[in-house]
Amino acid sequence: MKRAFAIILVVVMTTAMLSSCTLPWQSVVGTWKHEETILGVVTKTTYVFNEDGTGTMTLVLDFDFTYTIDGNQLTITTTTLGIESSEVYTYKRSGSTLTLTNDSETITLEKVS
Repeated sequence: MKRAFAIILVVVMTTAMLSSCTLPWQSVVGTWKHEETILGVVTKTTYVFNEDGTGTMTLVLDFDFTYTIDGNQLTITTTTLGIESSEVYTYKRSGSTLTLTNDSETITLEKVS
């Protein structure tokens, strides 16, 4: 009887620990917005990160991208006119804010959904 209780306890504790873990890609999945004022003009950009490593960035037009996460590095790859380019960001998630930083810029995104 004690052995059965111990097994059940281990299963319950393991399940609880695993359910509280967030995989890296899960921390960016969803819809995020970025607003910036440039020369008095407010620009709004929406980023959608899907669970399958694909996404869409909407500024004036929609741009499809793929992304990968390795540690705290988020790489976004786009293809425009047959030319593939990648941007590597250090990313940090804090609540409903996602900050992407590289050598040339910092993008602060707010979670929409």
